[in-house]
Amino acid sequence: MRRKKKSLVFVILVTFIYNLLPIGMVQAADNINIVSSTAITVDVAKTWAKSNGATSTFIGLADLYWKYASAHGEVNPAVAYIQAAKETGYGKFGGVIDESYNNPCGLKTTTGGDDADLNVHQKFNSWDEGVQAHLDHLALYAGASGYPRKSTYDPRHFTSISGIAKTVTALGGKWAPSTSYGVEIMTRYNTLNKLQGSSLSDLGNSKELIGNIEEPSLNQQVNGNTLTVSGWSINPSGVKEVKVYIDGVLKGKATIGLNRPDVASIYKQSYSNTSTSGYKLDVDISQLSAGTKTVTVEQVGNDATVLKQTKTIVVKRLQAVARIDEPNEGENISANSIKVRGWAISSTGVKEVKVYVDGKLKGTVTPNKSRLDIKNAFSKYPGAETSGYELMVDLSDIAGGSKVIKTEEISNDNSINVSERKINIKKLSSLGRIDEPSEGNDVTSTSVKVRGWAIAPSGIKKVNIYVDGVLKGTVVPSTSRPDIKNAFSNYPNAGTSGYEVMVDLSGIAVGSKVIRAEEIANDNSVNISERKINVKKVSALGRIDEPSEGKEVTATSVKVRGWAIAPSGIKKVNIYVNEVLKGTVVPSNSRPDIKNAFSNYPNAGTSGYEVMVDLSDVAGGNKVIRTEEIANDNSVNVSNRTINIKKVNTTVGRIDEPNESGIVKGKSMKVRGWALSPTGVKQIKIYVDGVLKNTLTPNVIRPDIKNAFPNYPNADKSGYEALVDISNVAPGKRVIKVEEVSNDNTISTQVRNIQVQNLDSLGTVEGYSINGNTMKVSGWAISGAGVKEVKVYVNGILKGTVVPSFARADVSSAYANYMNIAKSGYELSVDITNIPRGTAVITTQEISKDGTVGKSQKNITVNRNAPIGSIDEPSDGTVITSNEVQISGWGTNDSKTTAVNIYIDGVFKSSATIGISRLDVKNAYKNYQATETSGYQSKVNVSSLAAGKHTIKVEVIAVDGSKNSMEREFYNKSKTKLIVVDPGHNYGGDYGAVSIINGVKYDETVMNMAVALRLESTLKAQGYAVVLTRSALDRSTIDLSTSLKNRAVIANSLNADLFISIHHNASPSSSARGSEVYYTQRTTPDDASVVQNADKISKGRDLAIATASSMSANTGFINKGGKGDVSSLGYSLSVLRNTKMPAILVECGFLTNPTEASLLNNASIQQAEVNGITSAVKARY
Repeated sequence: MRRKKKSLVFVILVTFIYNLLPIGMVQAADNINIVSSTAITVDVAKTWAKSNGATSTFIGLADLYWKYASAHGEVNPAVAYIQAAKETGYGKFGGVIDESYNNPCGLKTTTGGDDADLNVHQKFNSWDEGVQAHLDHLALYAGASGYPRKSTYDPRHFTSISGIAKTVTALGGKWAPSTSYGVEIMTRYNTLNKLQGSSLSDLGNSKELIGNIEEPSLNQQVNGNTLTVSGWSINPSGVKEVKVYIDGVLKGKATIGLNRPDVASIYKQSYSNTSTSGYKLDVDISQLSAGTKTVTVEQVGNDATVLKQTKTIVVKRLQAVARIDEPNEGENISANSIKVRGWAISSTGVKEVKVYVDGKLKGTVTPNKSRLDIKNAFSKYPGAETSGYELMVDLSDIAGGSKVIKTEEISNDNSINVSERKINIKKLSSLGRIDEPSEGNDVTSTSVKVRGWAIAPSGIKKVNIYVDGVLKGTVVPSTSRPDIKNAFSNYPNAGTSGYEVMVDLSGIAVGSKVIRAEEIANDNSVNISERKINVKKVSALGRIDEPSEGKEVTATSVKVRGWAIAPSGIKKVNIYVNEVLKGTVVPSNSRPDIKNAFSNYPNAGTSGYEVMVDLSDVAGGNKVIRTEEIANDNSVNVSNRTINIKKVNTTVGRIDEPNESGIVKGKSMKVRGWALSPTGVKQIKIYVDGVLKNTLTPNVIRPDIKNAFPNYPNADKSGYEALVDISNVAPGKRVIKVEEVSNDNTISTQVRNIQVQNLDSLGTVEGYSINGNTMKVSGWAISGAGVKEVKVYVNGILKGTVVPSFARADVSSAYANYMNIAKSGYELSVDITNIPRGTAVITTQEISKDGTVGKSQKNITVNRNAPIGSIDEPSDGTVITSNEVQISGWGTNDSKTTAVNIYIDGVFKSSATIGISRLDVKNAYKNYQATETSGYQSKVNVSSLAAGKHTIKVEVIAVDGSKNSMEREFYNKSKTKLIVVDPGHNYGGDYGAVSIINGVKYDETVMNMAVALRLESTLKAQGYAVVLTRSALDRSTIDLSTSLKNRAVIANSLNADLFISIHHNASPSSSARGSEVYYTQRTTPDDASVVQNADKISKGRDLAIATASSMSANTGFINKGGKGDVSSLGYSLSVLRNTKMPAILVECGFLTNPTEASLLNNASIQQAEVNGITSAVKARY
């Protein structure tokens, strides 16, 4: 008790000193800009800090804030100093960091982290650095001119937070999680502002709402399910109420007026009612999970002043305990279902138990069975007496073997405990048999029928048929098998367990093979049946019809004709002479004789083939023609025929190189070949287009020719080779003629056609340099016909043409076989204004004088500043009430702006006027080009837009094609009556009620939307403008508090005429039924800046009563009436009290009543409800 007394005295003394400070005649402000001037002097700030028990170090920091503020975004120094006082406890700290960190505002390192982690907080070298970092961070939040800045001590100077909180109250929920954070700073600012200019004679004249939370203590550990919150609160006009919140959720109103003589002894001269200033509330925290929580006490004076104070607590929870009692560990299970029985307890109570088998969810149960043994053993746990549960679990789809039963015991605070039990599922074995073909059956056809049956305890899903390990087919058993049903009556579907399928064997080689049936059950277990067969196929056949056996051949070629057949068909026939492949042919000629003789072979009617075979390089004598008849299954049949090649001793020869119709490039070409004559060859003459180019004597060794023509003289040295000059031969089709002159002066001639072409065009882009929007490109280009010009493209856009004009000795040396290369180098400067930043491609076309084109490429990097811009007006969230909206701002880039397009909700609306002077942008972004005229503006007609939220998108298009988009949201206020329809709840922290009745799921979040969409359509048909607070596709999961707040914000921002929230009811009792409509009885919204319409409550009451009556008349549901929220529920409803306009909340009916839930899910009932609501609205609006 002594410690508590000292704490109280300290708080009272500080407050007393605070109240003695001078009070100036200064008007209090609801909010101010962070970047603003102030009349508060540094001396007044120091006095204020000292009166609040600040440390000497913190008092001295005031000098630094007033010194640096003007150079750091012109942040209001008093705002920053007050924030530092809040963050550091007037320099006393007491949190994770201490004074040695020189950190006045809790700034973290760049990487950030948990608030409780000491290592994630920035440690500055001095208070000078810390204060400047604080001012820069505030300036960035406020979007101060010149921010973000390049040089700063701020470790978290991120562009993403620029301009997110331009005012002091906007800091709430952004700088800190608490939404009242900025309001608290503003309250202190107003107090400090009043001190400025006051005289000592005014001391003691200022009295404000003050108080103290005494219980719980800071970071108090709480083990139970009840938390006592107590303290005292005094106000000159008296205290109206004290509300207690935990983590932002209202927990109740405290009892006020408790005796506090200790407070009266200190404040009886300054305040009235101090002797009864105590308050207390016992809060139920059974639903809170373990961890750190924030307790907020909101003290409301009779004069509507508000004081919020917070304390953190640490909730401790007993460990969740549970056990699976049945089945036993390792128990053998042969049935298709099993009883799972056990118990589960938790410090916050167990909500449900989920049961899994082998990872599959099999059911959910709520513990409600009596377990006195558990209560005796765990008496401290709530609900231990009824902690038992029992559930029958289906195992029909679970395969046999060792399995794990897992239970997830989910507590009311959503924590999860897991228990496990192993069981052994013993099921009937899968059975099956292949009835056909029989074991060892000979199969000569290209297919075989596979017939059999398959059964399994879980039923058969399919049967896969394999031959020699290759999948040949899949079949689902469906054929009647009464014999199997009689033999295995305890198996499902045994009566239709038969199957039959034709299996293709055309690709299967002959020999012993295994047919395997893979019988797959519904639980994915597999049984195997096998049958051996002997595949005997008809042999492949073929014959060479021509030439006949032993035929003499004197020509240099011979016709080979024949036929070939195979069971799998013939793929091709290879023809060899003396084991040298001479040709390949695919049989396709008509052979009716073969078809008649071998009708069981595929394609026998077109099994003929015929091909001319070259024998010029085959020596004389007996030779063997061999055909390889290759079947589609890659089996091979061989046919042979012997012939006698008789060659006449005449002059013979051949041009081996170049090839017939070959392409020849360059200054010269190689001509190579051989020549023989019975008298010997005297010389070889080579002509190109009739012009003699070379004369030479054969002397190149050719063993191949000697082997082929051993009876010719000098056959071993019959080869020749010459390099023929063609530099003066024009491109095109040309004829090489070789005259082989014998010693007896007889002449034999060989001819070869060629295509003479110039050497390809070549070139390289060697380098580039960029200066602003000009790029210099250099390289070289050559061509066999000479280079006419070089065209330079960037990203496919022609940028210029240049003629190579200077010598490149390195190129001339490397490509000596090219003509006209004395001047191959070039340079060209090109404009790249329209080339976007990033990777680009330089492409050159080297155009020859003969029209041929070469191509070179080089990837380059174009460095430009990223496009930037801003939408200056309208500001985010502006409500537009006229038919036009003015849109203006600026956008700049390095390649100049060519257009600015305006879109609303993705629809093009106009092209803005550009080129407007913006000297502020020029000064701020001096490293950009064309900033001086970077402004744009446009007026857009919005008269056709629906009421509600819309999105402006401004698209700034640069000359280089790059685009920069910016977006801004605004609200359109229709001139007709505007009604905001709120489909209650969301898909996360604000999820609605869910009821499952007879297997049907009734989901309030979904059904609210169904009714809201019908109401939207019906109201619009009556001429109203309607806006929904969430769309049908919206799957938001935000927390409850934010969800409720956002709905009211939408309606207030639109200045709507009426707010209707759609809901469905739920009750522990399944007999509860009927519809009801609520209106608020609360006159003060959470946000003091929201001013309710004067007739809000009266109109809300009237509409609620009328709507309840009209709905009941339409649906036949019990009319539970129009109700005030506070008098009916004991508290006010958030969406009703926080909206400015008349508002009602409709509870359509009970999802927990089987009859009513079914009706509520019916489209006609939903429309009847909507018609009732519309009727009531139409009569009043």
